[in-house]
Amino acid sequence: GTSLAQAQARFSKLVLVGNAGGSVATTTQTRSISYTYSIAKHFQRTKEYKPWTSNSQQNPNWTSVLNSALPAFWATTLSRYVLSQSKVWVHDLSSYQELNLLESVLEHHVLPTVCCLLMATRGATNDKTSLLVDSSTTSLSMAAIVAGFGCRDSVLAGLAAGYLIQQGMERFVIYPCIRFNIPATMTTLLAAGGYGSLVGTACAGIVSPVMRYITVTIRSLLQASVSPDTYSENSAPFAAAFTWGCTSCWGSKRGYYHAIHLPLILIELETAGGSFLGAVDELSLVLVCAGIAAAMAVLPHTGTSDRALCRRGLLINLLAGDFVEVCYPYMDRSVIVNIAGYLGSGLSCSTLVFFSKPGEIPSSLAYLPWAFCVALAGQNWSAMLLASLVAFGIPFFATLFVGFTFVEKSKKS
Repeated sequence: GTSLAQAQARFSKLVLVGNAGGSVATTTQTRSISYTYSIAKHFQRTKEYKPWTSNSQQNPNWTSVLNSALPAFWATTLSRYVLSQSKVWVHDLSSYQELNLLESVLEHHVLPTVCCLLMATRGATNDKTSLLVDSSTTSLSMAAIVAGFGCRDSVLAGLAAGYLIQQGMERFVIYPCIRFNIPATMTTLLAAGGYGSLVGTACAGIVSPVMRYITVTIRSLLQASVSPDTYSENSAPFAAAFTWGCTSCWGSKRGYYHAIHLPLILIELETAGGSFLGAVDELSLVLVCAGIAAAMAVLPHTGTSDRALCRRGLLINLLAGDFVEVCYPYMDRSVIVNIAGYLGSGLSCSTLVFFSKPGEIPSSLAYLPWAFCVALAGQNWSAMLLASLVAFGIPFFATLFVGFTFVEKSKKS
């Protein structure tokens, strides 16, 4: 700014367009847009230069953004579990209060802020026509983090706040500031700070209470479906758990896991606690697959490539809680193995509910080593352990039965 002012004072024919100051907290993208628009305005060519158009906005898929936040949900749930277990060893009052504060932040604020950040930056990084394309997407990131304060206890509110930031920052802040010749520094402050605060305040008063009610209702309905207090019949909760297990297995084979099951798990994990559907995921998908893969790995007639694939699938399922699709070809080849997979899914979930502590809804989380999934069940760890044996054992022995029967028929032939 000083250099430009000195140059204009020294050279009388020098024409200064735009503003002579404002570089703090700006990016190369916002400065270049500001300079280009100022030149276009000086030569009266603004109709030909449009730094923002409606085509520059993208509509990110909310479910996809929520699913992409799985690492944050995973880490937050584990961190809260570790903090809760650490309290047993803390005897100092100030340290205990500090742990409570950290646990409160994990429970109420971290996940909504992460979802807000992911939603805000999702559409900008791949759109080369956008004003906000920058290596760090600084303005969007800062605005999303600021707006996260108004999304307490609601990941859906975080997604809504991020959507408002991603869709509105160009249109309502950056482009008007450039058009009215606002200095670049003030433009960035208004975009990253002012607009983020405005969205956060609006979400705190309007959006967050509504979204929080929606997610609380969803969690209540999920828990009520397997709660003995919901039904007059004593067997109804176990039948509901059986249905959840079978539906999970069926939906995963038909591509509904990422569209329905995983978002519901993440909504249950919204407050960094456990998830009933997370336990269903571990039982009906991971351990059922592990049982089939283990049986295929030990059967004598299994081919070399299939044996290597099943061994790898078994290890990944038991140590990482993933790669469940490895068992689907073997389920499709045999009606007995397929039925056993569904029975293992349903009966294991019923077992989990039946042997859980009275008045408690069992919960856990997949995408972990199996032993950690059992530990996350808390006081219901023994129920989770027994349910795991059911989920693994039924498809394992059914697959062995089908395999050895096939060998005997081949010998007779």
